[in-house]
Amino acid sequence: NIYFCCLANFPEQVVDNLPADVSAGIYYGWASAGSGDVYKMVVSIGWNPCYKNTKKSNETHIIHTFKENFYGEILHVAIVGYLRPEKNFDSL
Repeated sequence: NIYFCCLANFPEQVVDNLPADVSAGIYYGWASAGSGDVYKMVVSIGWNPCYKNTKKSNETHIIHTFKENFYGEILHVAIVGYLRPEKNFDSL
């Protein structure tokens, strides 16, 4: 099977307001953007060690092929569980 995913980054103020006890890592759950349809997603919360970011980010990867982009739409995310901590991969 081939899966496509769309990346949606949350604004800094959303990331800054995450509860302090949310650990950096990769989480899974459900997301909805625009239409209200709900899709599987994974979300990276942390500093993206591969890029050596100094500011915490929240990148949501929605596992679905959208017909068009959803810029400006409200993104709803339900985090269901924790998969693993962040990792720095030396190669693909």
